[in-house]
Order: sequence, then C-alpha cells, then structure tokens
Amino acid sequence: MYYPKRFYRQPFRPHKPLALVLHSCICACDFPIVKIDTPKMQQQIVRETNVMLYMEPDCVFHYIVELVGKDYEVFIQRPFLYTSPYFNIPGNNIYNSAIHIGIMGNYNVQKPVARMYDVLAYRLIAPLLYQYGLDQTKVFRHQDIDPKVAKTCPLSKIDMAYLKQRVQAYQVHQ
Repeated sequence: MYYPKRFYRQPFRPHKPLALVLHSCICACDFPIVKIDTPKMQQQIVRETNVMLYMEPDCVFHYIVELVGKDYEVFIQRPFLYTSPYFNIPGNNIYNSAIHIGIMGNYNVQKPVARMYDVLAYRLIAPLLYQYGLDQTKVFRHQDIDPKVAKTCPLSKIDMAYLKQRVQAYQVHQ
C-alpha cells in the first residue's frame, strides 16, 4: 500500500465529541465491491482509496464495522483525536466534533442482521457514549444530519430505534 512521503497534518479535536455519526462506507469509496459486505475483509479498499484519491493516509472514518468471516468486527481507521474531513455536515461544526463510524454494506437495499446491531452497540456505541458522557440522542445517521447525502451515504434500512434499544441494553450507568 502506498503512503505519501509527507503526511498531512491533521487538526486535533480540542474537546470531547458532540455526537456519533453513522455512515455507509459508500460515502467515502463508491466502488461496487464496497456496496456488498462479504465475509472477505474490505476495509483496506476504503483506506487505499483515500490515499490514492486524496493523498491522505487515514480513512475518513474513525471506525469501520464490517463482516469478516462469520462475524462483524470493528476496526479503528483514524485515531479519534484527529478530526474527520466531512465538511458537508452543517451546523455547529459537527464534523469537527463528531466520531464518524463507517458501516460496510449497502443498507439502503438490505436490512442489517441483529448481530450487526449488537456488535455496533456493544463494541462501539455504548462504550463511546459512556466515555464521553453522551446520551443516545447524540447518535445520528449522516443522512439525518444532511438529507442531501441520502443517496451517496445510504443507511435507510438501519433501524435507529432498534439500534438505540440495543445500546440501552449494553450501556453502563454511573
């Protein structure tokens, strides 16, 4: 994999994130292979695309959730101290103040399985909400924040009510 000789200096997040934003990986890499989540690991395609197209060494997402083998896995893509380059999210500089989570697969067409919700809630969302003192109202889909991206970042089959129910089941209360 090619990395540029000089890494771009990423701005640091000076404060805690204000939200968690869910994205389809199609949002960052609109290749046909990324549209279908297969048991073969594909997250490197998103990262390589970012290097080739934008000369940026990190993926635009902080985390990616994808099916690997027979189970879903969470991969760190961009250290969460670095901001994400999503400039199209309006309002309160939320792109600078959010942790961005990419979900591999086309969830505008297919409905996610229960195991994907559990992995997303248990391994990622509930711990991040606890760590940063956020509540479930701060978890959004990209298309909920910016409706213009509904076609380029499709997650319409993700049931946010069910996801929040699963997060509630795994949430640690102080």
